[in-house]
Amino acid sequence: MIQHQKRFRLVAGIVAGTAIILALMSFFYLKSQKPLSPNEKVVSVFNQTFNNDGILFEKNGLLHFVDAKSGKDIVLCDKPNCPHESYSFGNPNPVCNAAINGAFMNGYAIYGDRLYFVAQTDGKGIFNKEVYQADVNGANRKRIAELENVEFIENVTYVDEYLLVPYITQNDPDSPNVELEKPIVGMAAINLSTYEVTYIPTKEGYNPSIWQAHEYKGEFYYIYTYLDIKTNEDETVDEQNHFFVELYSYDPATKSETKLVGGNNLSFLAFDGVYVYLIERTGEVNHVVQINLDEGTKEAIFQVTDFHTVLLVDGSNMIYLVDIENGQQWKLFNTNTQESRSIGGELYFDSFEDFGIDAVIEDKVYISYTDPKNGEFCKGYLSKQDFYDGQFDKRIPVLYPNRE
Repeated sequence: MIQHQKRFRLVAGIVAGTAIILALMSFFYLKSQKPLSPNEKVVSVFNQTFNNDGILFEKNGLLHFVDAKSGKDIVLCDKPNCPHESYSFGNPNPVCNAAINGAFMNGYAIYGDRLYFVAQTDGKGIFNKEVYQADVNGANRKRIAELENVEFIENVTYVDEYLLVPYITQNDPDSPNVELEKPIVGMAAINLSTYEVTYIPTKEGYNPSIWQAHEYKGEFYYIYTYLDIKTNEDETVDEQNHFFVELYSYDPATKSETKLVGGNNLSFLAFDGVYVYLIERTGEVNHVVQINLDEGTKEAIFQVTDFHTVLLVDGSNMIYLVDIENGQQWKLFNTNTQESRSIGGELYFDSFEDFGIDAVIEDKVYISYTDPKNGEFCKGYLSKQDFYDGQFDKRIPVLYPNRE
């Protein structure tokens, strides 16, 4: 009996010691991560956020970071012996630093040397959200801003020292069970140094959206899309003739808003520093248009047929997709040389070679694809050089989002 108790204590001690070691490894790993520059590029795509170091994601109500170099999956909590339990009815006050009420959370990123996210946590209802800041390891969490009349968050952006939060309110705040015929859209800009919140003027329309937002030299730019007619599911309408894309700027110093361009022959492509990129359609030809925010000029820089609506900007390189029969082809246009070329071979939908690009950040091209080794959906990357050389077989897996 005594021997059995000693063996039990020994096993329990080993288990506890292992847990402490793992927690400390996590702690020191998180502490050793180099802080990001405030101007580090951060890209949010479908509730995963990419930076040059790796991917931030939420799983089972806990924030994780997977390191791109090592593939190590780290729960963003530095507490030794933490059980890493998320929110639930049985655990309404979790002690884990990584725990977030994932049902109402969005916009998370490691930006600068801090962790940020937007959530609905204080019980004020579905029309209020809070912005939180914490250390990278999840410690010292604090609320830095409150957002009012914000029901659903759309595509967030981190740029310079701002978190830009486009949103849509689909139900009547005075009667939450009543759906608005014309939903309301807007954007909140949170200064991450002063915590000041700036709201752009709201808009309402049929199927409206603030599709993407940007900040440049203290002004806010955003793409507003909408239909100019109400459509029903049983109604046959060519929505393209009624779908409008408009580019706006808002100067918070003068509280003035300006529509820079708009029309139903436009598609939004990308913001990049001083530039905005749009597609302007003329018949079957798609013109890629570059708008200079400093000079207010608009220039068609190249044209392409069979354009698939995606464009990624990497300095002077414009990376885009064209449709081919049963597949797609990556292309590159260089604005300095005015030359266009294919990147790699044609990619067919029924093959494992096909992939989409999530972000181009420093030396990495983050991609989404089906891993041919196990048939699982995967987030990974190619080195930028391998991508430009068309060496698509050199992709490196990082995250399998569908795994439990």
